[in-house]
Amino acid sequence: MSPSRSFLIAALCIFWCSLPIDAEPAAAAFSPLDFHHQLRNNFEAGRDVSTHVRDYRAKTGDHSFDSLESKSWRKIEGLKRQNAGKSAWLSQDYTTAARIYSEAYQLFLDANADSEAGFCLYYIAEILSEQEKYVPALRVLERASRSSQGCLYLTALINESAGFCLWFLDRLHESTQAFSRASDGWLKLGYPDGLVGAWNNLAALHDELNMWERASDFYEKALEFEDSVQAPGIRYTLHSNYASLLLQLGRPDAAQVQLAAARPFSQEAPDEFLLIESQVQGLEGSERRLLEFKPRTVSLQVEKALLLAKLYISRDPAKGREVLSRAVELSSSHGLSYQKRRCLAALGQLLESERRYSEAAKLYERSFKEEENLYSPELLFPYSRVVSPLFDGWVRSLIESGRSDEALDGIHRLVALRRAKAESVDPSASPALARRESLEMFNHAARVEGPRIRTEWDDLPAHPGPRQFPADDHPDSPVLVELWPDGKRIYAWVFNSRGRFFRVLQLEASLNRMVEPVLTTFFTDAPHLPPPPEPASLRRLYRDIFEPLLPLLDSNCLVAVVHKQLQNLPLEMLIDREGRFVLESYNLSYLPVAST
Repeated sequence: MSPSRSFLIAALCIFWCSLPIDAEPAAAAFSPLDFHHQLRNNFEAGRDVSTHVRDYRAKTGDHSFDSLESKSWRKIEGLKRQNAGKSAWLSQDYTTAARIYSEAYQLFLDANADSEAGFCLYYIAEILSEQEKYVPALRVLERASRSSQGCLYLTALINESAGFCLWFLDRLHESTQAFSRASDGWLKLGYPDGLVGAWNNLAALHDELNMWERASDFYEKALEFEDSVQAPGIRYTLHSNYASLLLQLGRPDAAQVQLAAARPFSQEAPDEFLLIESQVQGLEGSERRLLEFKPRTVSLQVEKALLLAKLYISRDPAKGREVLSRAVELSSSHGLSYQKRRCLAALGQLLESERRYSEAAKLYERSFKEEENLYSPELLFPYSRVVSPLFDGWVRSLIESGRSDEALDGIHRLVALRRAKAESVDPSASPALARRESLEMFNHAARVEGPRIRTEWDDLPAHPGPRQFPADDHPDSPVLVELWPDGKRIYAWVFNSRGRFFRVLQLEASLNRMVEPVLTTFFTDAPHLPPPPEPASLRRLYRDIFEPLLPLLDSNCLVAVVHKQLQNLPLEMLIDREGRFVLESYNLSYLPVAST
């Protein structure tokens, strides 16, 4: 046991065991959440809880419950309204719940009970999040944070809620910062359930950022404190998520270990566990069990279909198409847009595996154009979670069909649409717009009607800039290089003095694996400056990205347009065989685009 872990557990036991709470369960099982509920119940019943509040504050330095230290009728009425709001919330009557919590908020404000008022705003934000109204939820959380000064517990809850909102808005780096702040708060309170939950979220986020080693590190940190966690659901999620990551990393034996650790807690999600178990133990040996499995929820029925399609993709494509088509209909009929999107992406990939690229391109194009979130101005950064599998598949299928010009025009339309969305909400939301007039590289057309942008995909002109780039055929004119990554390939369009060229760059491994050693040094949480990336990593990237393009670079002045993961990769730091940085050979600059 590490010294830090020993200290935390010892402090936790001393604190919770000495806390004077009028309750029967063992003190070690208490959490700030339980303590808060008990304080509220006793307060509403007319009991004096001021001693408990003062003792808690003295031991933790947390002011989250100070509002309950003194009595008033407004506070009692506010607590009653909170209970009514909770009942409406559990009944999924979101409008009524938000209204009742707003009434409670005003009562607490009038009673100068700032922390309880902050909790009301937190509940309203959670209600908005459940309705996928993430931007308004963040605004409410910002208001709540003003009531949470000195409130460790409330602040940790606010940061967790903000982390999820930012996650679903695809602002993943900001989301990691929010969850990191939440974990700091739980650590100060000595609350293992909160701490392990936050690290679990950070691991899943880094998994989505394709920083798998960092994700694994967070899971390992969480495992150190697992024995102190009370909630079985947190322990189940920790082990099942880690098993999925290890399977993705090609470590099936380690995944089996985590699967075995999740099994004692599988009653928390038995249907989900069966699906994860089928993946870890191998789909080939689990086919019969999957076919006999009858999930209780529609979302898990779709998950089952996706696993069966993965099994059939090479063995029986026709059967795979049948399974996925039924899953698309099922998810559509129940309004599960996220599940429908995943099924359509899997169906497109199945068509690609049969080399039916034209059909796949039509399916992908129809699907992402119909995607509601593609046009929503609220979701400024929906690319990777919402459009990515469909749009990437479309670009890939067009290129495989020999239509690279159409693919590039589509990329530019997406960039223009995202810029129009950003401008419709807040012109300052996209820093990349700063040089738009001077460069005149991208054009867009948008109509805004009320709170929703009505820009249609085909209304957007594909930007004409690169067709006339460079401005003349002088040898010293800059060369424009546009790079679009896709798994183990990068699609490159080069505009030089001789014209326009297209190349497919084959990578040694997936781009995510190649850039992770570089990005990990930049996305560090350490207080000191990160060490420079390993030269070998930079050299491999130079070899795969730059060397194939060298015959086309007929100028030492380069302008780069980079998309997706490449936006975080400093191309100027790549090293050639002689150990020279790119900047030593070329004058490299970037053409800003809306974040993709």
